[in-house]
Amino acid sequence: MHTANYRTATNGAGEVGQYPLSTETLEFIQDQIRQLHDLSMITGYHRPWVLSTPLDSEEGLLLYGNELITIEKLTFSLNEGETYGIYLRERKEDIRTPDDTYKGARTYRTVYIAPKGANGAIGEVIATGDDKVETLDLYTLAQLAKMAKSREIWSLAVSDKILTSTDIKPNWLGRHILIDASRKEPNVMMSPQELDQAYLTTLLLDDSTESFMQDLETSEGVRYRRIFNSPNDVDDHGLDKFPDIDKFDWVCLPNQVVGSCRITINPDASKSSITLTRGILSGANLTAQGSGFLISTDRLHKMLQPGKSRVELSLFHRGYGTLHTIDTSIDLVPPYGKSISIGVDPTRLHSPEDVLLSVISL
Repeated sequence: MHTANYRTATNGAGEVGQYPLSTETLEFIQDQIRQLHDLSMITGYHRPWVLSTPLDSEEGLLLYGNELITIEKLTFSLNEGETYGIYLRERKEDIRTPDDTYKGARTYRTVYIAPKGANGAIGEVIATGDDKVETLDLYTLAQLAKMAKSREIWSLAVSDKILTSTDIKPNWLGRHILIDASRKEPNVMMSPQELDQAYLTTLLLDDSTESFMQDLETSEGVRYRRIFNSPNDVDDHGLDKFPDIDKFDWVCLPNQVVGSCRITINPDASKSSITLTRGILSGANLTAQGSGFLISTDRLHKMLQPGKSRVELSLFHRGYGTLHTIDTSIDLVPPYGKSISIGVDPTRLHSPEDVLLSVISL
């Protein structure tokens, strides 16, 4: 920072404390103030940012274009949750002396809060009460530190397209709990059961502001991922680190149990049952047919396809009973996406026996 030695500077006669009061000196002081304003660039924000809210009895403070601007006192009651416009007001003031008048010598810049719709708005704020406003998705260092240390993960009422859009929004960044995602994102590969209360983490890639990676972890620990490499970026962000990940659509990370269930095979096939359905097999039904059984889900699952997953059958109690001596088979059933067949002759069993069916990602 530039400094002036007002008290110690020596003039030509060797005197101190005679620093000249001049236009150049005043400009020097104003440049010092501008340097302090430039410190605001540390935030990296370019939108108007409410640092302190105005009240009906107090002025507030706004950071805009690396400039600190006073927010005028509120003149009306706000509706909580409603968005308002920020409008810039500028006025000039003359300075008069006994000998002269200096036109437009001073410029005063303030902003005021008003309903949206008028021309000239420089930004928006949201009311957090009847007399408070804040800027969405902009955080102070103290708020960021608190969020980084917080044990609580933010809840996120899912906005449209958060799992499919490539136009990333600032409030998507970080880790969130998905709420109501299955209704608002019906076309993703994850099932509604997987999306419910899943953890979604969105991170920008390298130095990009448009390329990003999203990791989704279901409440049962299954992980999906998608990477978007913006065509506006020169570098292929993330492709060197994740060469096998599709750039735009979701993929399930390999070797994960994406669905499972317990099947009790009874010598009387009609009395066989399915329990402990998990993941994409949640709510699945068991039907005896021909020389085995059919496990069916209530919706199409993209993971129940050859090339996406494999199915395995294992005994709950190896060496117990007679099932381990009987040939069994298991396979996905076309048209793929809803059914799995188990080939077994239950009449060869002496008593009910349990098997574990697992769907494992490739």
